[in-house]
Amino acid sequence: MALDLKTFSNKLVRYRNQFSISLDDVSISTGIQKDRLVQLENGIVEPSGDEILIIADYYKCDFNFFISNEKQTAFEKTELLFRRYGTELSTNDRWAIQECIFLAECENYLDGLYKRPHYQIFNYVPQGKYYKAHGKEAAKALRNLITLRANELNLDIYSDFRKAGFLIYRRRLESSSISGVCIDYPDIGKIILVNYDEDIFRQRFTVSHEVGHAIFDNEDGDIALSYRGKWDTKDLREIRANVFAASFLIPDELLNSIPDNKNWNGEKLIDWAIKAKVNTVSLLIALENSGLIDRRQSQQISHYKVPLSSKIDPEFVNLSPEMVKRLSTLLEKGLTNKYLNKCLTAQRDGMISTSRMMEMLLVEQNEILEINSLFKLGLENAY
Repeated sequence: MALDLKTFSNKLVRYRNQFSISLDDVSISTGIQKDRLVQLENGIVEPSGDEILIIADYYKCDFNFFISNEKQTAFEKTELLFRRYGTELSTNDRWAIQECIFLAECENYLDGLYKRPHYQIFNYVPQGKYYKAHGKEAAKALRNLITLRANELNLDIYSDFRKAGFLIYRRRLESSSISGVCIDYPDIGKIILVNYDEDIFRQRFTVSHEVGHAIFDNEDGDIALSYRGKWDTKDLREIRANVFAASFLIPDELLNSIPDNKNWNGEKLIDWAIKAKVNTVSLLIALENSGLIDRRQSQQISHYKVPLSSKIDPEFVNLSPEMVKRLSTLLEKGLTNKYLNKCLTAQRDGMISTSRMMEMLLVEQNEILEINSLFKLGLENAY
């Protein structure tokens, strides 16, 4: 089928506009002359195969998007997101979101190569109109699915959510006001991006909150963006997502199993916040909501905080300080241990080329050497 130059050129223009970048920017980054880009965007000339691959790599998307004459694609999800939140998303944050979607596409591709079975997406159908009950019931159902006992502390929430079919990526965003993003991606699933710039315990609440949105509110290709400390207190969907997050992280059964659970001081509050891997304010809210303490008791110890040194990232457990330092630079790009291993395994098995692996990992040649050295230190057995 011949390439429809009008459709191709329209995609080029729309992609460039998504990121608010100039032709000069594209030319410098791709090595394609500006005059040539003008001709391509105007549908005057047909692109070469190399140009399509270069442009697709630059925009972090499947090259098939550009050679297909289909007009409706998953690309429009980001277009809708950027249009809806245009003034609140910087160019760098737009790239970060696009790259996380690209990682989801690549992981889906790798699983297809090995015919790996996909985890079944957790599905919950709420009954009735009591939104808080929806949140509590869904949290209980999901904990049951991943075989967490009612009063069991969750150790690695990211791994658990991934097992339930959610595509979780942690990525440092430029805007400190954005906590998370949830996108329903056609044919792939629910993509959740958590701002890696947030406090480690806060990230756990954010990912749980976004999973709540993915379960209840993220249907038919919808998208949602959450802000740190900025939400409508009368929005029932936000209330439900918050209740889900709190009930998943700190279920009533756990609170009821705490010895002498109606008497609290600062030391006890910090101790149990560390065990539950939540900030003290989240634990106090859960205690109040369960009726174990009242507002006066909560206010008396609300100034106690978990020391930063006690907040251990669950994806760094059992790793040496050297590995934590080196891996953190990859994690903040959205690269998980499991994804790294999938890419390296596929390259080692000859399923993908080294250059393709570099594209999938968003890295350059020198960074590949660093990643390989991490795995030689035993990273492949760390999860």
